Amino acid sequence: MQKSFYNSTQKLLLKFRSAGKVKQCAYSNYLKSHYCFGEERNGYIEFNADQRAKLIRDVKADTKLDLLFDSYPEEKSRLETADAERNEKANAYPVTRDYVLINSLHHIKLNQQTHQISAFTALGLTVNADHIVSVEHAKIVFVENLEIMAVLAKLNIPDELKDALWLYRGDLKKDRHTAKAYQFFRRFKDSHQLIYFGDLDPAGIEIALTCGAHYWLTPEDSAVINMKLDGDENEWDKQGRTITSLRNKSDLPEKCRIAFQEMSNKRKTLKQEHMLTHNIQMGLYKLTLTTADKNY
Repeated sequence: MQKSFYNSTQKLLLKFRSAGKVKQCAYSNYLKSHYCFGEERNGYIEFNADQRAKLIRDVKADTKLDLLFDSYPEEKSRLETADAERNEKANAYPVTRDYVLINSLHHIKLNQQTHQISAFTALGLTVNADHIVSVEHAKIVFVENLEIMAVLAKLNIPDELKDALWLYRGDLKKDRHTAKAYQFFRRFKDSHQLIYFGDLDPAGIEIALTCGAHYWLTPEDSAVINMKLDGDENEWDKQGRTITSLRNKSDLPEKCRIAFQEMSNKRKTLKQEHMLTHNIQMGLYKLTLTTADKNY
């Protein structure tokens, strides 16, 4: 039984100490089909004390957990799980959870060591973030889109970033989620210059303001969103919540305000891939209030 189902079932049985009912839905239908729990009546799954007790026994046989007393265990690595379980995947978190993807234009310098990057077009190195105790790059760039990681040398970026460490943000897929990358990035907030590089859209501004970065890497000319491209603009209309949130902010950093105003006027956005393909000149901008000047 998955954690969410276990916790919901625990709440249900603690709410109803004998008989009770739960509205029919995907969750309750799962209990009915998998554990033969309750009876269907008028849009509900109704159960009595005996059925409740049987469910507790069945779940314990299935998970070794007592619904009335045991919390769902924290996920472990597959190696930790394999120490006691035949199924090494049981309640194990994805292998990639502890890892982040990093790259550089020249060398990767970590833990007082210098590592040569691949001579081939490659995404970089996947490393265990918890094993990194020091980063010998003065700047760390947080990258939104995976494809950019393999073509860093083709970006039209300020010279100050030629020796930066580039870190992939991750995405919503279970095996490539963002949590570890955010943790790694923010860990160096007091010792390094942190830079966010994402799409030129409302979501990109929101991430820049919330990820912990000190600077935003973005096109020098925000009006570049008006470049002639085939096809319809679809991204602007998908980001209504973020647009509303940014419109309600009275303290947007100057470059963010200029870029957002340009987007709002034209209802257009631009992806990182466009910035790369069209050799757009990028600039570094402080993510602080009242400043309109580029750093350096």
